[in-house]
Amino acid sequence: MIQSTPGPSASEQHHVRHHSNVTSFRQARLSKTPQSGKAQRKEHYGNPGESKMPKEPAPDFMFIPMSAEPGARARIQPEFRAPAKAHVMYDYQRKTAEHRSAKWKMSTPTTYAIAPKVPLPGLLVPEQSVQPSLVLRERRTTRKKDRRRPKRKARTSMTELPSSDDSGQSPLGALSFTLLDGAVHSRFIHYGPRPAIPRQPGGSNLMDVFSALPIQVKPWDETLITRWLNYDRIPWCPVNGQSQWVPFVTNSPMLLHTNLYSWGMHWHGKLTGTDQEVFLYQNPRILEHKIAAIQLINAHLVSSTAVTDEALAAVSMFINVSLQFLNRDEAARHMAGLEALVKLRGGLETLSRMGTVGVLLQRMISWNDLFFVELFGGNLRFSLLPRWEEAWKSVYAPIVDDPVTHLEPLQARFSGDLALEMTTLLREIQIVCDDVQARPLATLTTAEKTLRHDNLFRFERRLCLATRITTVQEHVYMNLQSGGSGNDDPMWRTVAYAALMYVHHHMRGHALHWSQFPALVVQLRNELSFVQAASWEAVPALQLWVLAVGSWVSQCEQWVVASLADACRAQGYASWDEFDGILKQCVHLGTEDERKFRIVWEQVSRLL
Repeated sequence: MIQSTPGPSASEQHHVRHHSNVTSFRQARLSKTPQSGKAQRKEHYGNPGESKMPKEPAPDFMFIPMSAEPGARARIQPEFRAPAKAHVMYDYQRKTAEHRSAKWKMSTPTTYAIAPKVPLPGLLVPEQSVQPSLVLRERRTTRKKDRRRPKRKARTSMTELPSSDDSGQSPLGALSFTLLDGAVHSRFIHYGPRPAIPRQPGGSNLMDVFSALPIQVKPWDETLITRWLNYDRIPWCPVNGQSQWVPFVTNSPMLLHTNLYSWGMHWHGKLTGTDQEVFLYQNPRILEHKIAAIQLINAHLVSSTAVTDEALAAVSMFINVSLQFLNRDEAARHMAGLEALVKLRGGLETLSRMGTVGVLLQRMISWNDLFFVELFGGNLRFSLLPRWEEAWKSVYAPIVDDPVTHLEPLQARFSGDLALEMTTLLREIQIVCDDVQARPLATLTTAEKTLRHDNLFRFERRLCLATRITTVQEHVYMNLQSGGSGNDDPMWRTVAYAALMYVHHHMRGHALHWSQFPALVVQLRNELSFVQAASWEAVPALQLWVLAVGSWVSQCEQWVVASLADACRAQGYASWDEFDGILKQCVHLGTEDERKFRIVWEQVSRLL
């Protein structure tokens, strides 16, 4: 009897099939909970002729040595776990970056884009190159349900991920892919509440890969945050924000929405010249952050029994934006609310107990208070903190003791002699000017920068109060009765306005498009109308200095340049050397002021 050649036994056949398939399967799947050998044998017996991978071009992969015996659970060797994780993360970020470069570049506003808003041909990613990464991240396997369901013919289905809107909300865009239900999709299950590498369908995949931020940031938001991290202070506020402000903001969705709204409006004011309404219409993401922030603030105030640090910070940032864009009604409402919140917290001085963030809030709230008074008038709402005087004593020794006493913390400094207050302030400002020339701000440490800003704020607050000092009587009635003889208050108030602009722009470096500068120029012009010509006879250099500062800050408006030309003609100054020499008798910053005032002199010399 002829016997056929004996073939491999059933167990041997299974052993061969198992190893031939496991080898290819490990190349594409790295999972926290791989299938056991028993579960794999069940699958392969049930579907002997079915491929376990979609028939597509294989993605880039690396070989991972596995330690396993036949029929046992395979594990990655410990020394190769870190390279495997690094490879998966590198492949994930690379493909995400390529896709974003092609899909999201068009959603970024022109003024926020570093490169031209044109998709680069070399970075266009075909659909099939993204598909394997989806399989790698979201592989699921149905184990027990396959035996319960009746076998049916595999059919092709279309599954669409959330589509991206105009602002680039989805990192995968409108990508759709085809899956075989029987071969691939029906074998997918979740390993836990989320994939091993989170897929953020509505958020960023580069800045916030692991969903650490309280909200899902968009590509447009990423640009704002990137710019902010390279910016040295809070927008429209001379407060250093690099210390603890960013970590404080990123812990609260309410604060993050508020700051993204503030930063977006700041870069609009800094980089664009378009109208605010046009800019907001073209970039609705800013208003989305504002609406979300207002809703979160209202919900927080209703549900919370105490005034939190986050609520104070969010309202302060809203006031900052409203003041910059001259929204008086909104700013007044927010200021009234902020005043009530601070009173509930026990006063502004108690915020320092919070540590660094509390001190930042003190500075921001005080600056908003000063900013509001400069723009819209009225009295300061918050009292003078000892911090400002301590900063002066810790850095600069006073030239003379200040003879001005305080009646009330929020009332104007009044001693019956406005001239003495202003001359004292001008001499102290010159001390800081000399220090600025000797130690530029860029060379200082963070603590030294903070002290410098505190001293400048001390000047700004005292100068703001000086613009409201009246020596004896209301200056309007006294000017009407005596023709202004014997009263020099209008002249010294004019000097106070010029010195306030000088500290803001020349010493701090605030941009001239900030809203307080046009307001201060208008107030300077109004106060100059009450000054009698005889008042300048005792201080002729101050007259030229006030008009020179007003000319530069107003960007050489015709009325102030003409007034400066008349004053130079009356005092007999017809050359730049004479003009520069008389200005150096007043507050002066050296070379930088020479450059600015020379431009002013070019305008004046045309009228002489």
